[in-house]
Amino acid sequence: MRHLLCLLGLLAVTFALQQFSVKDGGKACFLLEADVEGEIKWKDGNETKSFSWKLDKVTQQSGECNGKREGLKSNRLEAQFLPKDTSSGQYGQLWIFTLELVQQTGDNKTYELVDWSLSFTPRVGINITDTYRKTKDAVTDLSAFGSNAYKCSNVGLALDAADGSGVGSVLTLKSVRAVAFASIDGDKFPEKQVYEVCSLDSKTSDIVPIIVGACLAGLVVVVLVAYLVGRARAKRQGYASV
Repeated sequence: MRHLLCLLGLLAVTFALQQFSVKDGGKACFLLEADVEGEIKWKDGNETKSFSWKLDKVTQQSGECNGKREGLKSNRLEAQFLPKDTSSGQYGQLWIFTLELVQQTGDNKTYELVDWSLSFTPRVGINITDTYRKTKDAVTDLSAFGSNAYKCSNVGLALDAADGSGVGSVLTLKSVRAVAFASIDGDKFPEKQVYEVCSLDSKTSDIVPIIVGACLAGLVVVVLVAYLVGRARAKRQGYASV
């Protein structure tokens, strides 16, 4: 029993998601729940090097609920954190990632993620300091209408250095739940929150019933064939006994 409890505790820690919030006057305008990781690529002479990382501990969060971006309202999150297996005293500076969402005007109250960045400093395995930003051709469907929240199993946000030497880098959000331009008490998603599922998961949810249906149909065919074979065999045995 003790071993089982330890295992359950380990699983709980393993699958714990990071919680992020931006507040204004005690109300949360932006909530994000996700597992955050990524890969950084850079040039070292003629060689391309890479470093995979995973967010381990958020040390500080900040942001803005009433920002402006190109005439539109914006919500912005800035999170300072430590990559896994490093400490603040090991190299000093923390890493920072930012997300910015804007809300459309008029009757179209859709909000969407429009910008992101990652600032990093040296660690074991990476010896450069830089800020990588959203690539020019990056596309994401992290968006929802009105007070709806967004939900997705995996969101990849393409990053690159200013000189193009970081092409192929990515900031990845896994098991994502996000809502922006809200007014929520506390830092938890409401129990009756309505979610819009990303296109990736929508396609998967359409395919799964088809696969299950095909498997069930196949099982019915197998059972029917087995029944007919068994019945034919029983008849032959009956004739032989006569």
